[in-house]
Amino acid sequence: MSFYHWFISVYRRFRKSPFFTLINITGLSIGFACFVLIGLYVTNELGYDRHHADYERIFRITQVGNYSGVVENSSSVPFPVKTALQNDYPTIVESAARVFNYQNPSQLITTEFTSTYDEGLFYVDPEFFEIFSFTVLFGTRTNLLKEPNTVVLTRTAAKKYFGIENVLGMTLIVNDWQKLTVQAVLEDLPAQTHLRYTMLASMETVRIGYRGKLPDTWVWNPCWTYVKLHEGTSRMELERQFPQFVNKYFFDVSRQSNSLYLQPLADIHLRSRLDYEIAQNGSLVNVLIFSGLAIFLLFMAIINFMNLSTATASNRTREITIRKITGASREKLIAYLLFEAILVSFIAMLLALLLTEISLPYFNLLVGKTLYFSSVFSPANLLNLFLVTIASGFLSGLYPAIYLSKVSMINTLKGNLLPVSGRSIMRKVLVISQFVIGLTLVLGTQVINSQLSFLLNSDIGFGYRNVIIVPSRLRVVKENFDVLKSKILEIPDVENFTAMDYVIGINHNAHDFKVEGQDDNYWQYYPALIVHDNFVETFDIKIIEGRTYDPSIPNDADEGILISESMVSHMGWTNKSAIGKHFASRRGTEKVIGVFRDFNAKSLHSKNEPFVLDMRGTTFFKNISAQYLAIRVSDGAINKVLPRIEKAWEELFPKNPFKYSVLEDEIRSQYQFESQLGKISLVLTFLSIFIATIGIIGLGSFLTAQRKKEIGIRIVLGARLPGISLMLSKEYLKLISVALIISFILGGIVAKAWLNTFSVGTSTTPLIFILTALLSLLIVFVTVIIQSVNNFKVAPSEILKTE
Repeated sequence: MSFYHWFISVYRRFRKSPFFTLINITGLSIGFACFVLIGLYVTNELGYDRHHADYERIFRITQVGNYSGVVENSSSVPFPVKTALQNDYPTIVESAARVFNYQNPSQLITTEFTSTYDEGLFYVDPEFFEIFSFTVLFGTRTNLLKEPNTVVLTRTAAKKYFGIENVLGMTLIVNDWQKLTVQAVLEDLPAQTHLRYTMLASMETVRIGYRGKLPDTWVWNPCWTYVKLHEGTSRMELERQFPQFVNKYFFDVSRQSNSLYLQPLADIHLRSRLDYEIAQNGSLVNVLIFSGLAIFLLFMAIINFMNLSTATASNRTREITIRKITGASREKLIAYLLFEAILVSFIAMLLALLLTEISLPYFNLLVGKTLYFSSVFSPANLLNLFLVTIASGFLSGLYPAIYLSKVSMINTLKGNLLPVSGRSIMRKVLVISQFVIGLTLVLGTQVINSQLSFLLNSDIGFGYRNVIIVPSRLRVVKENFDVLKSKILEIPDVENFTAMDYVIGINHNAHDFKVEGQDDNYWQYYPALIVHDNFVETFDIKIIEGRTYDPSIPNDADEGILISESMVSHMGWTNKSAIGKHFASRRGTEKVIGVFRDFNAKSLHSKNEPFVLDMRGTTFFKNISAQYLAIRVSDGAINKVLPRIEKAWEELFPKNPFKYSVLEDEIRSQYQFESQLGKISLVLTFLSIFIATIGIIGLGSFLTAQRKKEIGIRIVLGARLPGISLMLSKEYLKLISVALIISFILGGIVAKAWLNTFSVGTSTTPLIFILTALLSLLIVFVTVIIQSVNNFKVAPSEILKTE
């Protein structure tokens, strides 16, 4: 038989059973669409920073400091590292470059056309352009950023600040004091990069700002430093030199406490969760989970296809018998049935692509991406989709083909329309597998959303609601700090005001101390915030021993220090004995005046560590540490107070735009990946339950077909709907019970592993398992009722007429 005749036969088959054909295609299309959507997301995440030529030879240098058990995993290193590496290892390091932003993620950019904040300005060495790939639109590639006070812009930044693209020779001002001249305009970056710059200024500009000499300390580590190794050189060759390198140069700190490592460029986005990252990276765990969900959902759709195909076997036995009588061999029958399944698979894929295009905007909102449907049609993706379609069709059709090809001509001619008898173990295994996946998803979704709720509502040790954060790094703001503070405190509903060097709950720095009872020969580095008056009161931090800073006590800011419970425990003290202990810093000796209850200085992904709250007494040092203002307002008064704060700002700083954030929103933004995971798993759970329900309906059709004469006899003998429903439900309940047990075990293991990625978290409570079981019973109940009602609609005489 030719392929043409096969197409005709399949077409007639579809017309004869439109309902089951539609269900088959729908289930498979949903599985394919989810696979394509998540495939776009995964491909996008895995492609970060791979557009750079020779990206395999590019690495970021990271630093690990272990100070008596307090560990800092830093994505940045000190200023001198770059030059020392180039000088000491020229045969290994082809090029090196620093990326620096004054530890200020947002800079004020002013031109004659606009004044606004930008989070994409970085200062780099000229070698940056030897390491990373870029395209120059205007200007020349030679001598970029070798001179001070020069800058290059991306195309979008040029249009944003000047209204045109060719802005060579034009100037912009950074933070009201740094005047930069545009040297070149670059093509915009691809979206898939961890280093999202909009403009790059020369490192020579930084040198001028530091009075002609870049910082030479090996303590301060503010530079993201990248190296490109010579071709044919492995990272191990350089990493083997690092212990000797640290011992040679890290004389400012405890050498044995520090280590350097190389981090592959392509690993940064998904595999790096270090301190002081340039921006929040992606999550490899999410990528793996999404990939698993896509494969599982596709597997469910394939199982569904197999179940429905064999469930309708009784309607095809005569067709198969006739084909055998007319000379079709079993091998040819299997080939035809596989052809039919693969054809259905291709139709389902075409429909899935339509569903993908329709749902992609909503999916982008879920994952926070800008994925494009056109990406589906890249040669690599088209090949992958073709192979997936063929493989899915083959797997979907293989078992039904073997199943149907076993039709006995004698049994069919005797009226037994089922191809085989028996308990159909394979079918039950498939249904159980389907429900294991679906119920595990149900369980996992509940755990994810429970954990997300826990993260967003847990007590993190300080009051973060009703707090407005205002960046205050500008020189003019620092010069008028006290005036601004007075104006803001005069506003009704403003309850408290303070300042800090980093945003509490988001990030912090490490500061050097020599602590009483430790080796005086070495500085220890502990996580700390440098704060202003009323910091403890503004954030409602609990003092459990001693006191907080008191402005009425002379020199209290310079001589006093606050430490956390974890610091007390780390030092082996008690809360009471800690009071009065000395903490020597490079500014002099301070003593502990209070112990505060632990709070989460960063997200709940990190454990609480020994922590310090310190103050600066002199006006100069207070101004340096006032990088962010924190304004606590009355409950629910943020929207009412903000216009008044902005007005006060504009009166003092009319040339500088007002910028703010709400601390609660910033705290919540740290869990965007968990939020995305929860939303996507919820959607996929609904889809998996839908597919699983279709599958159990298919099983019901098969079981009913096997027992329809028994059902007919029972109806004749007076059986009612509840009795028939109970009889049919027993088979379902056995399968669901097995699936529940397996999914509980599997889901519990996976949930525990995922929850272990957090420092604190919820647990898999019995309620989660109970709700999962109730949902499965509800599916069984609805399916059984549908099947029972359908049987009662058929007259017993119709069921028994062949006897």
